[in-house]
Amino acid sequence: MSSLPAYFDLSTRVALVIGGTKAAVDRARLLHEAGAGIRLVTPSRSPDIDALLRERRIDWRRRPLSPLDLYDVALAFVATGNRHTDEQAARAARAARVPVSVFDRPDLSDFFVPSVQAGVARRPRLDEIGGPKLAPHPTARWHAS
Repeated sequence: MSSLPAYFDLSTRVALVIGGTKAAVDRARLLHEAGAGIRLVTPSRSPDIDALLRERRIDWRRRPLSPLDLYDVALAFVATGNRHTDEQAARAARAARVPVSVFDRPDLSDFFVPSVQAGVARRPRLDEIGGPKLAPHPTARWHAS
């Protein structure tokens, strides 16, 4: 897959998270750390979701995905734990022209977020995944001469 490393300023945008799995909750936490408003759509409730709701201000829509949920969102993460539901959500996002990332499904994803090893950090640090105002990529020295 060809990809372009990019950083989005989400501080004034809303991101959609579809699903109630641990992966969905992890994506919501990551989005919150990036400053995004979070719209969470899932019919299920879990201890992870309860903890997330206590920790963060989130627009929780306790039901299956509706096309209206995709209105005016910058991007969408899908992690329902159900292959068919993930596929439907990815199709809906694309129909609404919303970039989508489906957990563990690169074939359905427009973008991906680097993983962070469990126990190493609660969230990725920019110096671990690259980012603005950091040293050049290690391969830059090969092109310097």
